[in-house]
Amino acid sequence: MSAGPHAYDVDTAVEAVADRPGETGRFAAVITDRGNGLGGRPNGGYVLGVALRALARVMPEPDPLAVSAFFLRPTLPGPAEVATEMARAGRRTVTLVEKPALPPPEDCIGLLPRGAIPGLTITERVEEGRASMEFWMR
Repeated sequence: MSAGPHAYDVDTAVEAVADRPGETGRFAAVITDRGNGLGGRPNGGYVLGVALRALARVMPEPDPLAVSAFFLRPTLPGPAEVATEMARAGRRTVTLVEKPALPPPEDCIGLLPRGAIPGLTITERVEEGRASMEFWMR
């Protein structure tokens, strides 16, 4: 029996759209309220995850090395369009970093003793680890 798609995969899904034949780099998405943070707005990391799903569809390399974002205004749940543009593609760079030693999720300290924080729907999806802020995210 196979499991269905993970909620994060569903919530960050993008679909290519184009107004003109051959046009690429535009994607439709739906920002859900299942990743809300403070103020009842979608968490910036979740919104960036949607943008990265679109970017992955046009990048020549499989994974970005580093990502940062500036949000010009708060994002609201609902339909969204993600436009991508390749500014520069350089030679291939490979950086190897050893994975940090983390305990399995079931051995991590629960920082939310009563479960999720009311109004912060993102806390229904995150399990945090040690106080060092290394964490597991499901």
